[in-house]
Amino acid sequence: MSFLFFIPARGGSKGVVNKNLQLIGGQSLTSIAVKLMCDSGFKESTVLSSDSDKILHIGQAEGICCDRRPAALAADDTTTAETVKEFLESGRGGYHLGPDDWVIIVEPTSPFRRLDTLSALITAIESHKFDSIFTVYKSASVEWVAGHKSWSRKDDVDGVRSRRQTRTPKYFECGVFYATKVKNITSESIIGTNSHCIVVDDTEALDVNSPLDLEVCRTIFNQLHET
Repeated sequence: MSFLFFIPARGGSKGVVNKNLQLIGGQSLTSIAVKLMCDSGFKESTVLSSDSDKILHIGQAEGICCDRRPAALAADDTTTAETVKEFLESGRGGYHLGPDDWVIIVEPTSPFRRLDTLSALITAIESHKFDSIFTVYKSASVEWVAGHKSWSRKDDVDGVRSRRQTRTPKYFECGVFYATKVKNITSESIIGTNSHCIVVDDTEALDVNSPLDLEVCRTIFNQLHET
């Protein structure tokens, strides 16, 4: 069984200008992801995919495989699944994976990703019980649903409003890791038929998708590193 760790980091972004080059704690989001993979022991199995010279230079400086993706796969509506599929089919980088080998997507937009979460992911993969694995965070938030005439509270049970302490938790996907067998990858999806989730805490689950997200992550980084 082989692994390929895929860091998708295109140069453009709708929500945040030059998002993957934005700094947190003096390091770009791309650099944080690349350095974690270098520290993980999977450096030789990691690919940085981008259309940006500045981003590719970050990977080159750390000695990981860098792939210049086709311009057609650098658009706002390009899916990560589409980019991974094209890379695998191209043969670039010399990675020849079988249908039951694994691709693990490492989004640069998760700056608080931890090595122990990666270890838990590898353990789950090596259990041979699943064909796709995702990271999620737990929330006890109340969900409302808009109707034609009024809104309804989805978390009501038999007409009784639930309390946070007793409410059934929900789990929401986050970008820390997405892992799937090669055979599951299409241009639109990477989800298999037997999925598993690894729960991460609220800090690790933070994703940078807006200017506010970026400022929140910078503030939390500074708090975590106060002396």
